[in-house]
Amino acid sequence: MPNRRSEVTTREPSGAGFVLTTVAAVVASVTTLWIATGPEFDARHLAGYLLGLVASGALWGRTFGLAIRHGNARLERVIRQAEEDEVIPPRP
Repeated sequence: MPNRRSEVTTREPSGAGFVLTTVAAVVASVTTLWIATGPEFDARHLAGYLLGLVASGALWGRTFGLAIRHGNARLERVIRQAEEDEVIPPRP
């Protein structure tokens, strides 16, 4: 059975997408904190706060996922270049 690991390439996320996701995560987090520390806190604010927590968590998770994918793609690119330059032996 052939090893297909060497044929897999990780798609590198765009820098603009990473920046936009990070900005959206920061805005959602700040807005959520602003709602929680407001002078009044009733049912509307509770709903907004809970929605903000979910949105913040999802956006931060996506931001970290994009950062990890970017790092994996860069590492893969460096390894392939090192294999082509015969600095390291090729993967089996």
